[in-house]
Amino acid sequence: MPRDAVESLSQMNPSALASLGPTFAVTTAAIQAVVRLQRAYCTMFSEQTRVVHFHLFPRTEWLTAKYFAAHSHDTEVSARD
Repeated sequence: MPRDAVESLSQMNPSALASLGPTFAVTTAAIQAVVRLQRAYCTMFSEQTRVVHFHLFPRTEWLTAKYFAAHSHDTEVSARD
């Protein structure tokens, strides 16, 4: 459980909010060290567990290839790729 369990980013204290960016950067770097990724996606759902928490998803070449195999009509994943 987090130190301060809140249900919204708007309820987080300024110190916790300020640490989000650096925490995401370090965590993403750790994922990059293990997984060859094209992108790292970060999302917050908080549906079942109504406490602010985040999910980090690596998008790999393998995942992109699987996507295009299933969606052959698509030509790109996003406008920037």
